[in-house]
Amino acid sequence: MNTNVEKYLYLTAKTASIIFHPLMLATYGFALLAAIGKLAPDNMLVGPYNAIAIAGTAIFTLFIPLSLILILKRQKRISSIELYVQRERRMPYIYTSASFAVWCYYVAVTLSQPPYIIAISVATTVAILCVAAINSRWKISAHATGIGTFTGAVMVAAAANGVLSNWLICTLFAITMLVIWARLYLRAHTAAQVIAGLLLGFSLSMAAIFFV
Repeated sequence: MNTNVEKYLYLTAKTASIIFHPLMLATYGFALLAAIGKLAPDNMLVGPYNAIAIAGTAIFTLFIPLSLILILKRQKRISSIELYVQRERRMPYIYTSASFAVWCYYVAVTLSQPPYIIAISVATTVAILCVAAINSRWKISAHATGIGTFTGAVMVAAAANGVLSNWLICTLFAITMLVIWARLYLRAHTAAQVIAGLLLGFSLSMAAIFFV
């Protein structure tokens, strides 16, 4: 294969892995809900409220977990923030799960979200705990689990608010396939590890449909 093409494919895979990193997806999800005007209680779109909701989500699901991972890296307890080494993933996942659990409380109590949004938040946290447990024996893909959870969550939220459309489904499918391809191209996981992660995340978030 042409060297330039290989560089382009590698850059595309790396960029996709960064943009759709598991820690980014909860914030994307709440931003999307705010964009369609369905995040605030009683479906009232209030600018300051949405800003607080998105900021709080980013703090608990992105900045706190990332800060803890950086601390572990500084203490040399992990070799890379990418968590390539399977045995180094346990503590970062536990810390991340704890931060996500606090986020669930924030969503349920502070933001007073409807049951299906709370269920999605809980499903996201449970997905991380499952990845942490499985990872002790098998390197399941956190990226695939994350994008699976995100895809299912957006579909549930869109369906609950009557805005689920073919273009949205196709967009989510394209993003999911991009992430799966990226993880396989970078040889971060086997096909089985990626598929297992995708099915885990998607099935957990889709369970929130029972709370709609």
